Amino acid sequence: MAELFSPTTHAGEVEIGYSPEEILEKLRLHRINPKVIYSKLGADAVKLAALQAPLQQDSFLYQLCEAVKNWKPQHDAISLTTGINQLIYLWLSAFEGGAQTDTLLNILKCFQLQGLLNLPKSSQLHLLLHSIFIESLNKYHALTLDHLLHYDENSQLPNEKQLLPNLTLALSQANNTQLTTLFSLHFKIKDHQFLLRKPASQDLNKKLAEMLSKNIDNHSQLYFTGDFQFELLIPGAANTMQLDLLVAKIFRAFEAAVLINNQSVLLKPFIGCSFSEANQLTAHEIFHNAKLALEHALNQQKHYIVYSEELEQAFNAQAALESKVLAAFDSSNLTLNLQPILDLKTNTCVGAELLLYCPDKFGQKIPPHTVLEILNHVEKKAHYLHTG
Repeated sequence: MAELFSPTTHAGEVEIGYSPEEILEKLRLHRINPKVIYSKLGADAVKLAALQAPLQQDSFLYQLCEAVKNWKPQHDAISLTTGINQLIYLWLSAFEGGAQTDTLLNILKCFQLQGLLNLPKSSQLHLLLHSIFIESLNKYHALTLDHLLHYDENSQLPNEKQLLPNLTLALSQANNTQLTTLFSLHFKIKDHQFLLRKPASQDLNKKLAEMLSKNIDNHSQLYFTGDFQFELLIPGAANTMQLDLLVAKIFRAFEAAVLINNQSVLLKPFIGCSFSEANQLTAHEIFHNAKLALEHALNQQKHYIVYSEELEQAFNAQAALESKVLAAFDSSNLTLNLQPILDLKTNTCVGAELLLYCPDKFGQKIPPHTVLEILNHVEKKAHYLHTG
């Protein structure tokens, strides 16, 4: 089996190594007899000692030198493959730590191989190790790039790019009695000055990821989708009671303030929920519905809302109303009316109240308090999107 090498991202171990069959094929291509490499493979101790002398004992370069120096005769392809995969682990770890390619190759060139009749055959061996070295580095770079595209570097959680495919997979694997559920979570912070300090915000995102991970089971999948925003996929919930218990557990976890860089931060979780029973919804529909429920929760300052058709209708009606007001605002069609203020004792006008109306195409007027609420809401939303 290949050794597992985990890049600095630590989002999950990835396998970079070879199978015995692959090693045997490489030996054949480089015209090296497997039986020779089992028994005749050794190291140039003098050259290796010179390379190892300036290294710290706890470095991966030092360990790589030790692995070459202490290489023991192998008896079969399995043990040979295990040894080579261990070398791969060490040189990738050293490379990740900043080791130069030339240094790594010089260490590998300390291997020596005697062929038949004791004729040196180290050149073919070095070509073999060089090819394995280059291939493993290419795999490492490809996996690292893939990781950067699909994981958040700070929280180490998968990002939104993985959510929809995994949600689709969960739907395909669920039976008719299970709920495929998505929670959209957003955390609001009482002390908004905290948001101005980016390093502290990154620390808080990481802390949120850790706390959420501790309060969900191994079957649930947590995703990072933005500052203080997460998605939680629950593949096979038994019923809505199970969902309610999970929500209660999350709320309890954030009742106390969180300490970040010697600063206490009180967090308020808001959760929008959508679930599909018997695969009635697609992954895109569940995602859309969860986001809609979350937005409604934020607008109404309700900590937990489950999507429903009534919620969709209310949201569409509100969106249409906002569209009318904003269109009238952009085209300067809002009207100002003066409403007299009467003194009932003297029956005289003592002043006037300025009212802002929004007419619609049916000749009706949207009430002033609704117009102001919509404009204030849009302004707050724009400010939130701008500040993050």
